[in-house]
Amino acid sequence: MTESSIKNYYKFFAFLNIGFGVIYVFTDNEEELSGRIGAIIFLNIFYHLSYFFIKNLKYDINTINKADSIINYNLRLAMMKLFSFMTMGMSIIIALYLIHSTINGSDFHNLFIIFIPIGLFLGGLSLKLNLYGK
Repeated sequence: MTESSIKNYYKFFAFLNIGFGVIYVFTDNEEELSGRIGAIIFLNIFYHLSYFFIKNLKYDINTINKADSIINYNLRLAMMKLFSFMTMGMSIIIALYLIHSTINGSDFHNLFIIFIPIGLFLGGLSLKLNLYGK
């Protein structure tokens, strides 16, 4: 997997997020229109923020000079790699929980939240690729 393929997946899921948001706005009759639009805007913004926040954490490593403290640099790099793996793992667990709770509770509006763990997973995968230098 390369950075360009991750960006393609990110764009694909962003368009799906917008598409499902439009479907949600026109199909849900339980809430007012302003509440539905606000919820979709919130979920869309949170999808983008979760991806970009996790993806751009790699720039924090460059604040430590390798020559000054190699142990501190290696420790920070190892922690960032662990964080990227934990982010991907937890996003999979969250997505499975959302799918499970949607099927058991038959409340299909909760399924729109699935894009947030997808954004977290893609951000963690991008961070992992950047940390390993591939």
